[in-house]
Amino acid sequence: MKRYVLKVSGHLIKYPSVLRELINTIYDIHHRGTAFIALIPGGSEFADLVRNLQERVGFNDDVAHWMAIKAMEVYGSYISSMFPSIVEEITDLNEVVAIQDRIPLIMPYEIMRSTNELPHTWSVTSDSITLYLTHVLGFDMTILAKMIDGIIINGRLIRRVKADDMNSDVVDAYLRTLIKMFNKGVAIFNARKPWVLNSIISDADDEYTLITP
Repeated sequence: MKRYVLKVSGHLIKYPSVLRELINTIYDIHHRGTAFIALIPGGSEFADLVRNLQERVGFNDDVAHWMAIKAMEVYGSYISSMFPSIVEEITDLNEVVAIQDRIPLIMPYEIMRSTNELPHTWSVTSDSITLYLTHVLGFDMTILAKMIDGIIINGRLIRRVKADDMNSDVVDAYLRTLIKMFNKGVAIFNARKPWVLNSIISDADDEYTLITP
């Protein structure tokens, strides 16, 4: 059984029904034993507040980096509050694979503090953090649930692209470096289409983009 770390877009805080369908789809995948998926909260809505505050107040990128990761946990608390019976917050990576009857939700602040291996810049967002934790866990692939089908060029969804050929702002700027460094793929799909997850884990053609090393 393959194992994945899936980032849940922070924008879904505006769309609770979409978030509910996504989490229930992931739980169904767990229940069927099709794949093992650990979650990590995105930062977007809350991390944007940190970025805007940095511009106004002027604190440095080190402070902004850790505040933005804390912001991911704020969203994580929202997710776990919505699904208390099927989602469990995890602050220690050693506990992730021990979770059987619930979906592990990685709260990344203390974990990232203990390793501190990523640059403290805005080129590193929850996208890169998700791939980094996929690598540390030894899982197979990263999945990013966003508000777009994937990488679109000239109105056409790109089904598969190599990291070196990728030129898109759909993901953060540092992700390409990590894909090549860790030799792991990253799939991007639309959170509004949770059924696409089944295609990703079975490597079937569908509406998503797979970025390969």
